[in-house]
This record gives sequence, C-alpha cells and structure tokens, in this order.
Amino acid sequence: MADTVEGRITVECKCGKRLKAPVSAAGKKAKCPGCGNVLIIEAPPPAHDDSLADIYSLAADAEQASSRAESGPRCPGCGNAVEPAAVLCTNCGLNLKTGKQTAMAPVTVPPVPPPPGKLSPLGTGKKKKIVDALAPQRSAWLGLLGCIGGGLVGALLWFLVAYFTGYELYFLAMVVGVCCGLGMQIGQRGYSTLGGVVSALMTFLSVLLAKVAVVAAVLLPVAVGSSNEIFGVDLRLLPSVTDEELKAMGIDPDEATEDQIEKAGERAEKKIKAMSPAEREAKLAAIEDAETVETLVEYMTEEVLAEKKIEYDDATEEQTTAAETEAKKRVEAIPREKRKAELTRLEKASEARFQAAMAKATAEAEARKARGEADPDDLAGDGLSTGAKVGLVALFFTIFFGWKSLLFTVLAMGLAYRTASGAVSS
Repeated sequence: MADTVEGRITVECKCGKRLKAPVSAAGKKAKCPGCGNVLIIEAPPPAHDDSLADIYSLAADAEQASSRAESGPRCPGCGNAVEPAAVLCTNCGLNLKTGKQTAMAPVTVPPVPPPPGKLSPLGTGKKKKIVDALAPQRSAWLGLLGCIGGGLVGALLWFLVAYFTGYELYFLAMVVGVCCGLGMQIGQRGYSTLGGVVSALMTFLSVLLAKVAVVAAVLLPVAVGSSNEIFGVDLRLLPSVTDEELKAMGIDPDEATEDQIEKAGERAEKKIKAMSPAEREAKLAAIEDAETVETLVEYMTEEVLAEKKIEYDDATEEQTTAAETEAKKRVEAIPREKRKAELTRLEKASEARFQAAMAKATAEAEARKARGEADPDDLAGDGLSTGAKVGLVALFFTIFFGWKSLLFTVLAMGLAYRTASGAVSS
C-alpha cells in the first residue's frame, strides 16, 4: 500500500515496516530492512475529484424530489402534481376542497414592436405599396386628350398674337410644343416614350393649324371681297411696292432672299401707311394698268405665234422672243381705255385655240386606239421618282412655313417629346 505525503511516497511492507522514498522513485524496487522482502515502489492513485461528487449529489437530490413528487398528491381533474396544502390547482383551476371548476383567465402576451426602420412581422403591419412616380398613372387616352387641349391652347395663343400684332413670331412654336408636352404629361399623369411621340406629332399639327388660321384670317377678307386692307396696309399695293423697295435696295426681285424680301416688305408697309387716299388710288390704277399690259403681252405673244402657224409650246426661244417683241409694240399702240376690251378678246381667242387643240388631240388618240397603238402619254408615266416626290413635299412645307418657321417647328416637336417622355426631368 502506498500514499503520498508532502512530495514523498510511503510504502508499507507485509511485515508492517514502513518505507519512505521520493516521488521520483515510483516504479523502482526497494528491499525491506525488516524482513528483507523486495518491494516495488508504486505511485499512489490520483486524488478523488470533488466536483464529480457534487454532480452526483445533485442528481441524487433531483431523483429524490421526483420520487417525492410522484408519491405526493395530484389534482383529480388534470393529474397535475399539487402541494399537500394547496386549495386550487394552478393548471386547470379545480378547487381541491369543493371539487368545483374555476375559470382561468387567459394570459395575453403583448406583441413586441419591431425596431424602428424595419418591416413589421408578417400579419402584424401594413406594407406600403411602392409606386413609380414617373410611370403613367392614367390611361393614354386621357394623355391624348390633354395633349390635344394643350395644342389648341398653344395654337390659339399664336393666332391671337399674329392677328392683333400683325407679326408672326416664330418662337411661339416652342410655346405650342411645351403646351402639347405638358398636356400629355398631365393627362396621363406621368411620362412615357409613346406620350413623347404623340406630343411631337400633335405639336406639328397644332403649328400647322395656327399657320392656316393666320393665313385664313389675313387672306379670307380679300378673297371674299369684304376688305382689301388689314393692319392699315392695302394688300393690293403690297407686292408692287415691295418690288419697288427691292429695286431701290439694288436687289433683283426674282433673285431676292427671304430675309431681303421680309426687310423690303416692312419698308413697303410703312410707305403704304404713309400714303394719302388719293395717292393710294393713283398707285392702284397704275398697278392695275401694269398688270393688264403684262397680261396683254402674254396673250398677244400667243396670237403672233398663231398667225405664223407656230404652236406656243413648240416655239423655240428665238421665235418666242421675236413674237414677244412684236406683241409689246402692238400693246403699246392700244389706248389705255381699250386695253381691257382687247384683253377680253384675246382671252376668248386663246380659249378657242385651246379647245381646238384638245379636240385635235382627242381625235388623234381615238385614231391610235382604233389602230391598236399605245398612247405615248400612258407609257411615259408621271415621270417622278420617290425621291422627287419627297423633295416636292419638303419644298411645299419650306415655302409654306419658311425655313425659320420650319426650324422652330422641328425644335418645338423635340421639346414636346422631351417634356412628355420625361427626358426633361432626368
């Protein structure tokens, strides 16, 4: 038997003799001085762990408590263990003395509110619908109605400015474009590419409508004969006086640019407004006579060629020039008071020659048809390529609008597109 005391091992022999050795001698042999027996110095067993003993003690206590609970009193209603002196079962509410059931109030645990900035748990809060503020919130038809309304407002503004001031301000096309774009934006309550395209188209139509209205307001009174004057300017004098101003500026009226014509027109308007009524009448009489003479020369040239058995359309340049010179001499010899009568005679003679030419052409066409020949006019076609037709359309709009007005119209269409498609806000 061996044990450890203060770092030394004590070994007891069978004869009762105790031997002491250092701990480092563990596992070695030693001879008992009493009986001579050989002993092996063994290391003593490790010390007992008190913590395990505590755990075993706790487990034993729990087992004893469970045994006591199982052997103790229980509720006859639910079988739950109760204290010996208990009057009421805390599980089912049964009164252990009277045997009556007592209603138990439910325990409500309030929900824990979510932290700020985070979504509520599912079913405990409302989710806010995410809405794209830039997308159209209403029908495209409402946008179209708003665009039409905006275009009409812009066109009306342009017309009123032109009507009451007498000036066509090109930049008002930009106002029309903004009105169309805003009308589309307000109508559909949002932005879209389709809305931008429709707004650009409506801008073009609105500008066209405004220009037609201005032209009609200026030219219609003259066409119906109700008035020859607008904004204090006699329109019958304006072309002639404008040509005079161009010549005074050293510019050929047939080669003048748009800016030169516009500048000469402004000078002509001021000159006409400064004329007295007598001066205007005298100027009108001179203009009317000049127009009559010019028309007489044209008809007289045709008659001179007819006398020489030459078709007007088939005459060479030399033949036409010679006939025109002869016609001017004849017209100058006609007294002023007889020129209108002579013009009437020449118009009727020209009409008769035209009818005769048409009858001859019709007879020749019928004869070719009877012989089974193709009509040359049918083989020729219209003679216009697609490019030429597009060019004619562009030329028409350029003449009708003017290059400045056309430029501002294109810019206005772009502005309308950007306003309705949302590019302005991006």
